[in-house]
This record gives sequence, structure tokens and C-alpha cells, in this order.
Amino acid sequence: MTSLLSSAAQVATRHRASSSASSLAAPPAPQHTNHPSHSPPIPTPTHSTNRIRSGSQSSSHIPFSTSAPSFSNLFHAGDRSSRHLSLESDQNENTSTSTLPQVTSLSIEFEGGTHVIIRPNRIVRGKVVLEAAERMHVTRIRIKFRAEESAMVKVEEGGGDNRGEWVHQVITTFFETDWKLWGNDSSNYSQSGWDDLEAGHYEFPFALKFPNVNYPPSMEEPSGFAIRYIWTAQADGPALQSGTKSREYITPYRPIIISTPGKGTSKKKCYTA
Repeated sequence: MTSLLSSAAQVATRHRASSSASSLAAPPAPQHTNHPSHSPPIPTPTHSTNRIRSGSQSSSHIPFSTSAPSFSNLFHAGDRSSRHLSLESDQNENTSTSTLPQVTSLSIEFEGGTHVIIRPNRIVRGKVVLEAAERMHVTRIRIKFRAEESAMVKVEEGGGDNRGEWVHQVITTFFETDWKLWGNDSSNYSQSGWDDLEAGHYEFPFALKFPNVNYPPSMEEPSGFAIRYIWTAQADGPALQSGTKSREYITPYRPIIISTPGKGTSKKKCYTA
């Protein structure tokens, strides 16, 4: 009888295995990815223009738990997942807001950075970068290239009380051209339409071939005299109104120099400045 009571007590003191419950991991909030439509490339022999919109994110797959939750913990798990989902959505909104640019700007990035040198028959590659702080109405985006010679001289003129120094400046433009990287062509008989660009980061690659023509080399001397090869980018607004512009980028130009034959020689040699 005593052994039966002790065995019953042992059975009574055994605790039942409690079922462990873990909450189901909530998937992250969906991210909307808007890729602007591609536009025709620039009319150059070698080119590549693709408008790239950054900020796209792909939601990662989160595996679900294999242990089944109990009925009593199911409500707590739902509360935790809802709080987790709301916190994650707030974080995503803060992250997307912080990545947007504060000021709308336009810039040019050359392949090779600051070491790019222009030569005859050479291809210049790079991209125009647009940082849009808000929605923009854009007709087209262009890159402009020009070569100019600037001469400035200081002259003393007048006599007596009217005597003073005057600065005279003469600018001679060798050439000036532009290429459309994206948007609609201008027309003399109809108003060009525009597209809406949402706030974000855009890139417009380009590849432009310099003609096989010798122009004067770049120089910044003597004082008051300069020959410069200048690049700028511009985003035209509705009705081709002047919109956002980039700063001027000056790149050095080195022509091909052909030496004259010396005495006793009949061959010509080519050099680059």
C-alpha cells in the first residue's frame, strides 16, 4: 500500500511538458519601385542613354517558425507583430525621406574623373546626374559643349578728373553645340510636351565622339588670356523654358601636332600637345 502511494505521488509530481510558442515573423512593408520610361538616345555615332532611378529595394524573404503557437499566446503574437509592422513602416518612411536630396541640382561626372583629356577623334564618356528634391516638369535634358577664347586687357583712359581704368574683354567662340540626352525634341511649329519626374536620383549616361579636327590647345596664360573647352548640363522646363543648370566644367584639350621635316629627313612625326 505504501509503495502504491509513493508511485502515485511521483506521478502527481511530474509536470506536463508545456508547449513552446513563438510568434510568426511579420514580412516587411512592400516597397514601390517606379522606373521611369526610357527615352530615345542622343543622336551621336556612339552613345548609351539609360535613365536610372535609384532607391529601389527588394523585400527579403523571412522564413516562418515551424513551432505551432498555443491559442492563449496567439493574441499576444498578433499584438507584437502589429507593433513590429507599424515600427518597420515608420522606419521605412524615415529612411526614404532621409535619402531624398534637399536641393535640386544637376551635375556632370566624366569617366576618368578629373583626369579626362579631350583629343581629336576621341570618345568622351560620362553621365549627367539629376538630384530632384521635388517633382519636376521637364521637357528635355541636354548636355552642352563649347570652346571659347577669352582676351581681357586693362586700359587707362581719360584725362584729369575723368581718368580711370577700363577693362576690355573679347570672347571668341570656336564652336558651340548640344546633345539631347532625354526628353522631347523641340519644334518650331508646335509646343513641346513635358514629363513629370518624381523626386529622387536620376542618371543619364552619354558617350560623345570628338571630331578629328585640330583646335587650339587649352591654356590659361598669359594673364588675361585663356582658351577653354567648357561643358554644362541643363534641364529645360515646360515650353522649353530655361530650368535647372549645372556649373561649368572645364576639360583640357590636346591637339595633334605634326612636326615639319628637318634637314636631311623626309618623314613627318606626329605628337600630341
